[in-house]
Amino acid sequence: MAAAELSNPRTAIPMAARRIFVRIIVFYMITIFMIGLVVSSQNTDLVNGSGSAASPFVIAAKAAGIQVVPSLINAIVITSAWSAANSFMLAGSRTLYTLAKTGRAPGVFTRINRFGIPWVSVSAFGVFMCLGFMSASSSASDVFDWMAGLVSISSLITWSVILVVYLRFYYGCQAQGIDRAELPWKSPFQPYFTWA
Repeated sequence: MAAAELSNPRTAIPMAARRIFVRIIVFYMITIFMIGLVVSSQNTDLVNGSGSAASPFVIAAKAAGIQVVPSLINAIVITSAWSAANSFMLAGSRTLYTLAKTGRAPGVFTRINRFGIPWVSVSAFGVFMCLGFMSASSSASDVFDWMAGLVSISSLITWSVILVVYLRFYYGCQAQGIDRAELPWKSPFQPYFTWA
């Protein structure tokens, strides 16, 4: 989404992709490996806990006798959720704005304020984000679970389509004799990572 608004995407996107790859390796894979070494898969708090008590990071901190970590983990989770909400708000409102600009959505979504913010698109998307508050009541938990499942399967379908399109691109380049070294950026270990 942000690539469409960059002044020099040929250099910025490859640099961002490399950084994301390194961050995934360092922050996720190594961290999860370390937590797997510390917290037993048989730990009952993983299954029976609720909220931050079920977090393997909190379980590891409690086992080490560190008292401040549960509050720190909660702060990190809230910050992460806030960041994800901001990201989806940007992507959703920009998509709706662009659809309206190209005539594929009602023109009212093209209205912007004096700061250049498409306020109607942001407001319309924000209304749907408020549906997340439905989980605050116990009677709405079934609807929330249904919506969470719908989002999960939509994400699975989206990523499956992305992977299939990439594979067709990869094999299309091979069939036409286009060397991957000629591309502005090439992801490592392909097509094996895509197939995996």
